Formats: sequence, structure tokens, C-alpha cells
Amino acid sequence: QQLLAKIKAEKAKLIAAKKLKKEKELPPITEDEIPFEIPEHWAWCRLGQISIHITDGEHVTPQKRTEGRMLLSAKNIRDGFIIYENIDYISEEDFQKSIKRCNPKKNDILIVSVGGTIGRSTILNDDIEFAIVRSVALIKPYDFRMSKYFKFVLDSPILQKEISGRSWGTAQPCLYINQIKELTIPLPPLYEQEQIVAKLEELMAFCDGLEESIKESQGYNEKLLQEVLREALKVKEKIE
Repeated sequence: QQLLAKIKAEKAKLIAAKKLKKEKELPPITEDEIPFEIPEHWAWCRLGQISIHITDGEHVTPQKRTEGRMLLSAKNIRDGFIIYENIDYISEEDFQKSIKRCNPKKNDILIVSVGGTIGRSTILNDDIEFAIVRSVALIKPYDFRMSKYFKFVLDSPILQKEISGRSWGTAQPCLYINQIKELTIPLPPLYEQEQIVAKLEELMAFCDGLEESIKESQGYNEKLLQEVLREALKVKEKIE
């Protein structure tokens, strides 16, 4: 609750200083939108309330070139990382125009907003300049330390279901900026967010290690089986 109030006050200051545009008031969260109980000092809020900026890329794709500035689309956004293969390129002029609308920076979250992989997201971990098109949206959290927590929440089955429910279309589902802003997020204090992230990363590392151990065990079992079969064939040959 305190963090939410702090963010609201800081955003009001930025709007007053004309460093941030005043946005349309987001609708209050209804009881039907609350999927589970949270501690009293947490708060349910809209993603737009706790983000400095949420937007998407160019709606009219700039003319592509064989070289120039990088232009990313949904195909480049993977779950937790960006692939810089099969990149499109645009002119410097189109790039400068594009970043006036949407300028991705380190610790921002990129989320697929159009297409079959809608809802897939990653944190921008590098200081690499590029423009994005309409199929990718950008979420700039109030504090860069909130990015990892946001990412885990967005990946959760509850949020993925909400994203799917808010998207439009069937053949080419689309998630509009206002729909992203209205996503419901449980907000803990910042230090608790960091604890949650640390625990989840620990569990993910354990699961990765377990998966690797299972693969190694399966590989060993296959080799053992092959060795047993070879020995069985040798015995059969001797008998014959």
C-alpha cells in the first residue's frame, strides 16, 4: 500500500513537471478480478498504475533495408531472452522517428502483443539500441528493481489467462496498450519483491539442475541397456 501511494505521488510530480503525460484514469479493480487473497500490506493494482510508461512499437512498419538500425518484432522476442538473428533493418531517419514513440532501455520489459505468441515476454538486459514494431509492447516499471518481479507475474498462469481473455481476434490475436495497462497485479513492498524473485530464481535453478540430472540418468540407462544387449548377443553367438 505504501509503495503504491509512493508511486502515485512520484508520477503526479513527473506529470506536473511535464516529464510524463497525464493518462486516462484506470478503472477500479472489482472483486471478480481478484483471484486470491494477499497480505494486508500488499495491494492489488493495475499494471499501468505502477509503470512509468506502457506503449507499443510503430503501427506502420518502416521501409526495411539490408543494413542500418535494428528493428525487432515478435519473432525476436523469446521467453526470457531476445534473438538478434533474422533482424530487420531501417534507416536512421525512421529509427529516430520510432524511438520518439517507443525507446526500449535496459531493464524494460518487452512483451509480444500481436500474434500466436502473445503474452511472451523478456527483460531487456543489454544496452542495445533498436526500434520495435506494433507486435511488441514495452513496459517501463516505476523502479528497475521491479522488472524481475513483473516478469514472473506476467509469466504466471493467472496473468497468462487474463492476457488471453483481454486479447482480441482469433487468427491474429491482439493485445492493445490499454488492455496491458489494465492487467491486475499483486503488489508487495519492494524488499519483498526482491525476496520473492530470489526464491523463485533458486527454485528455477534447482528445477534446471534436476532436469539435467534426469537427462544424464536417462543417457546412462540407455548406455547400460545397449551394453546388456551387446553382451546378450555375444552369449547367443557362442551358444550357436
